[in-house]
Amino acid sequence: MIKMIIWSSLAIIIIALLSFPILKYVKMYYRFRRTKPELQEKIEKSERIVTVFFQGHGAPRSQGAKYFGKDGITAKYRLLIPENDTITPRECKTSLQYAPQLLYNAYTYEELTDIKHILPSSNFPLNPIKIGCIIGNLFKSLFIGLPITPLYYPVIELDNIAGEEDIKQLNSAIYSCVHDYENDNNKNVVVFGCSRGASTVFSTVALLHKVIHKHIKLVILEAPFDTVPSAIEARFGRLSPIIEYILETFTSYKKIQQSPLDLSLKFPLDIPVAFIMAKNDKIVPMSLTENLIKSLRDRGHEKIHTLILKNSCHVDMPLGDTQDQIEYKRFVDTLYNKYIY
Repeated sequence: MIKMIIWSSLAIIIIALLSFPILKYVKMYYRFRRTKPELQEKIEKSERIVTVFFQGHGAPRSQGAKYFGKDGITAKYRLLIPENDTITPRECKTSLQYAPQLLYNAYTYEELTDIKHILPSSNFPLNPIKIGCIIGNLFKSLFIGLPITPLYYPVIELDNIAGEEDIKQLNSAIYSCVHDYENDNNKNVVVFGCSRGASTVFSTVALLHKVIHKHIKLVILEAPFDTVPSAIEARFGRLSPIIEYILETFTSYKKIQQSPLDLSLKFPLDIPVAFIMAKNDKIVPMSLTENLIKSLRDRGHEKIHTLILKNSCHVDMPLGDTQDQIEYKRFVDTLYNKYIY
């Protein structure tokens, strides 16, 4: 009985700590429901695009539903069924009725290893941190309009924040996508990432074999950071050394891992790249993204495109301010018309 009270109390505390971001998502949800019909219009070349999407920190692949309009995104994941100790492969399509059409034709590949999917009826974890994450993610899904099952939580010990494992998984997805469509001249590969995903995309593309370059027509990056330490400092200030110590101790993040800024010296100069930033972004301030842009420009990259959103913040760039949504869609549609054949 006492143990149950302690666990319940910890869960309540975590829920209370999550209340502010939840209320923020409520506000975003009601703005999001007013998405204008023209934001869901498809360009004429949409069927020629296939997009490799890489999600943000701690998010499942269903996060992509915010970008793919009514088409949504399909994710593959493995679900542990403890009753018979088996791992069952599943596929789940997620779509948002009112999402803007910013990306097209999501390439389907395995869920990342640092995200675990569960069924409430079977393997619900008795861990206050995991319970808090599950409840917080559940509320976000409800208010944004995503399906609430399967539930999920981040596997903290596997978190590497755009490190070697993230790069390895995205590299595998890109190679698989290129292989699947290499004989289809009507398909053009676009690679997109947001936040952690954007930094992972940047680093992965920088390390790709030159043979693959010709298959990638466009890279779109939403709020990439230049280095993990600078992102931590921007968000936590004086607490940064403590946060870095916690990450290095309890996750797979290593301070010595190659940063996007390090790899900007290897980023191919022949692949068009677009950077999307927001003035109100407090998690990845514009200055961190601008460091990557400057490094590429100093090397002579001539196909750099930038968009600065005036009213959106880090988490709601595709779903927030209506005028920003219009600018966002106009920006990516212009890129498609320029680079998709």
